[in-house]
Amino acid sequence: MLKNRIHAGLAAAATVLAALSIPSLAQADGHSAERLTVYFTRHAEKKTVTTNIGAPTIIYTTDADGNFIENTAATTQEKGSNLNEVCGESKCAEVLSGEGELRASLLAQWFHDSGIARKVDAVYATHKTRTQQTVTPLATSLGLDVMQLPSVGTELNPESTTPSECATLEAIEAARFNSDIDTIVVAGHSGTLYDIMGSFDELNGTGVKDCGALTGLGLNTGNTVPGTGDTNRFPKDSKGKVADFGDLWKVVIKRDGTARFVWRKRLDPLSLHVDKMNSAR
Repeated sequence: MLKNRIHAGLAAAATVLAALSIPSLAQADGHSAERLTVYFTRHAEKKTVTTNIGAPTIIYTTDADGNFIENTAATTQEKGSNLNEVCGESKCAEVLSGEGELRASLLAQWFHDSGIARKVDAVYATHKTRTQQTVTPLATSLGLDVMQLPSVGTELNPESTTPSECATLEAIEAARFNSDIDTIVVAGHSGTLYDIMGSFDELNGTGVKDCGALTGLGLNTGNTVPGTGDTNRFPKDSKGKVADFGDLWKVVIKRDGTARFVWRKRLDPLSLHVDKMNSAR
């Protein structure tokens, strides 16, 4: 008798809920009401090398008969105390250092250990080598390609990281409306991530980016202005840029386009500290 009453009560409750048209947590297309989850990260530690900049290095070798053979090799140098010491007036190619390569591997491992990796549908990075290298271990482990933002451009052309801002916002917006995408990872730069997660507008030639209707996700980052915004969630250096390597932000964008900050994690594993200590010897 009691069992029958319970069943009747559950059936009645289901009828009331149906009448009120209360949506279930799983929408018709299989997505939750919180439409898109984005994990933002800055590129890992880098070093600077020259790529066919300045006079090439001439190397002479001999063949089996003792004849001299002239070989040309691109100039390659470690980064000096400032960029101009290595590259002159030209921007260098910047790739991950040994520490950066380790952090990229640890980033991929963290996504797998946390169980988030299986949810990732797409991995994005700017047109810079260092951002692509940062998320390549993760993408490779998932059988994904790193999608470049913007799709054209190389490390040295265009030199600036600015072209990636609007392209990144456009990719996020496209992902938000893609029923096959729930979770993405985005690798950016210390001077661009706070603009993308924050809010910016066109300001008559002052260098602020104009992405049309897309003006950032609207979080309280303070953009790249020192001492502004929520500095606990979005810590800045003296120039207003992302303060450290290893930060990871989780942001959820709802169906109406509003973004919600979820957390910032500092991924600085012990093994990386050990590697830094060993490399300093």
